[in-house]
Amino acid sequence: MLMELNGKGFLDILASKAPAPGGGSVSAYNGALAASLMAMVAELSLARQELSDNHDRYRQIILEAKGMGTKLAEMVDLDAQAFNEVMAAFGRPKSTDQEKAVRQAAIQTGYKTAINAPMTTARLCLQVSRIGAELAKMGFNPSTASDLGVALQCCRTGFNGAMMNVAINLPSLKDVEYLTILKREVKDMGIKFENNLSEASRVLEGQLKLLTIFD
Repeated sequence: MLMELNGKGFLDILASKAPAPGGGSVSAYNGALAASLMAMVAELSLARQELSDNHDRYRQIILEAKGMGTKLAEMVDLDAQAFNEVMAAFGRPKSTDQEKAVRQAAIQTGYKTAINAPMTTARLCLQVSRIGAELAKMGFNPSTASDLGVALQCCRTGFNGAMMNVAINLPSLKDVEYLTILKREVKDMGIKFENNLSEASRVLEGQLKLLTIFD
């Protein structure tokens, strides 16, 4: 299990010639980092008396963010397993017409699995981005502004990276109906994600004075 490795162990495998884990697992890991950071922001906001009206919601956010972080951490392994399923399908025998048909069906199933894994990561990152937007809107411990900013950046990496892993597998699919539904969902998710991050980023720009930091 990848998430049971220490940091160096994970990086060593990532830097090896093994094709998995790869970008999909890293995307999920970034999403997990984002969720964990947002849980921390909510935890530290509980200590602020001026934010006491939101304390119940902060507690809920902590639970939600930790839950999403756990699911995204699971996707680190599941994404690698999905890629391995595709590779296993390509390794099936193809000496007879029947074997070729079975192999082709397994490949198509494998590609769907390889798409469903990053789609799950993207859906979870979308939920994480919603929490980020809510934290920015309701207020948070000002000392954690940079932490929330980093969380948003990790969330963007997780979401965009997952979408890249979806896109690279799409041309291999032959199920037209599945592709139509998937592309519609991807477009809708992209719009919602950008709206969430734009809302949060506007607050952080004022909090961190990002526009003048290098003046």
